[in-house]
Amino acid sequence: MLLACALVACAPGPDERARAVFLQAWTQAHASRDVEAQLALYCWDGVDYSHRAFVRQSLVFESEFPLAEASIEPLEDNDGYSYVYEGSQYRPNLTPVARLRLVFDNQERLHSSLLLGVKDDRYLLVNPAPISFEK
Repeated sequence: MLLACALVACAPGPDERARAVFLQAWTQAHASRDVEAQLALYCWDGVDYSHRAFVRQSLVFESEFPLAEASIEPLEDNDGYSYVYEGSQYRPNLTPVARLRLVFDNQERLHSSLLLGVKDDRYLLVNPAPISFEK
């Protein structure tokens, strides 16, 4: 009985499991250069076509480089993610809760830092959406 209690106490919590599931899905999709699988790890609520095309092109570019590191880190702050671009206001389409940090194995050590949110108990990458978009 004591062993069972110890195993439960050491088992990862739901948040830790959700992070691990996301990180595994991301690294597998990147390693196989599966851009569609990577796109499925984004929240697209309220996102326009041009931004989706931009994200797709970025993923195609990044897929040329193997990953050296991938980690999920806590946010140091949770403010300032709204911005104005060409007269339109944008904000995250999910509340940011963590950051996906990627370091690529190339000469320049290209890196990305992307916001993560939670929707339906799953971690998803956050996108900007026009301020008129309701979460």
